[in-house]
Formats: sequence, structure tokens, C-alpha cells
Amino acid sequence: MSKNIGIKSNKKKSNMPIAITIIVLGVVIIASIIFYVIYLDANTVRLFQHEHRHVGASLYESTVGRNIEQDFPHSPLELMRLYNDISFFLYGGIIVDDDLFMDVINLQRRLLSPELQESITAQQQFNHIKNAVNTLNEQGVFVRRSEVEHIQYDFYDQSTAIANIRQFLAFYGNVFWRYQLEVNESNQWMIVSWERVDESFLNPM
Repeated sequence: MSKNIGIKSNKKKSNMPIAITIIVLGVVIIASIIFYVIYLDANTVRLFQHEHRHVGASLYESTVGRNIEQDFPHSPLELMRLYNDISFFLYGGIIVDDDLFMDVINLQRRLLSPELQESITAQQQFNHIKNAVNTLNEQGVFVRRSEVEHIQYDFYDQSTAIANIRQFLAFYGNVFWRYQLEVNESNQWMIVSWERVDESFLNPM
């Protein structure tokens, strides 16, 4: 009988370090989450709408937090995904800091052809988008993240492509866009034009 008691006692002792490790890990994880939330609040409260601060922080990392010179999009799909993140960042009513808003606009311009950049200044673009965001808010229309529906390369010229985009506007519905992209002299894909189209573009020939 005493032998069995000794065995059980040893088992309990051997389980103690595991239990302590699990508890310590749990405390560390909880502390990390609390620290992250506090840090996020402290460092983004002036940049983003409070209710969008987590989305804003994520978009910040994927857009202006990206080193565009060393990590430029390598394909039309990657370019349009970045462009969609930027558009959502600008039109989604997330940013409240004007300096950050301009930084995002300058990044967006980096994805446009020189001709498009020359057609409008960064300040004009800033004013245009700000006015558009205010108008959408007044009309109760909220911009959601756009999706790349289809990428089609030119059959004869692989340095040009078309990107079909579905943009969802809450309380309004879907809007469809077709973007024309070309490779520039630095072998980088650039947006050269876009137009609004109807839903038939989803089924390209």
C-alpha cells in the first residue's frame, strides 16, 4: 500500500513543472496581448478613427510600412492588391491624421504612370479624395475593400495587362472598374488608366 502511495506522489511531483510552465505561458500571453493593445492605442489614436484603429494599424503595415523601393509589386495582381489596400485606407474613413493621409496618397501615386502623376498634383489629389470621402459619409455610403476579379495579359504583348476590380460600397452595392497596366522602363508594372464598367466585365472573352 505504501509503495502505491509513493508512486502517486511521484507522479504528482512530476506534473508540477508542466503545470507551472503552462501557467507561466498563459500569463506571458495575456500580458503580451494587454501590452499590444495598450501600445496600439497609444500609438494610433492620433492616426485613425478609434473604432478602426486595428484595421488602420494593419493597413499601415501593408502600405506605408512597406519599403516600396526595395519591395515593389512584381506582378499586376500584387500591384492591384496593394492599390486596393491603399484605396480602402484612403476612402474607408479610417485615417484622421492629414500627414498620414498625404503619405498614403504619395504611395498611391508611386503606382501610377508618370503621365497620370503629371495630370494632377498630390495636393489636388488630397483635396479630391477628402471631398469624396466627406460626400460618401454624408450619403451614408461606406467603402469596403475591393477585390481583384481577373487579370488578363495582352496575348501579343505580355508587358501590358488589364485588371478587373469589384468594389463594394455598403448600402449602395458593387461598382466595377477596369485598370490598364503596363511595364515601364524600370521593368515595373504601372497603372496607366482606368474606367468604370458594368458587371459584364466579369466574364472576359
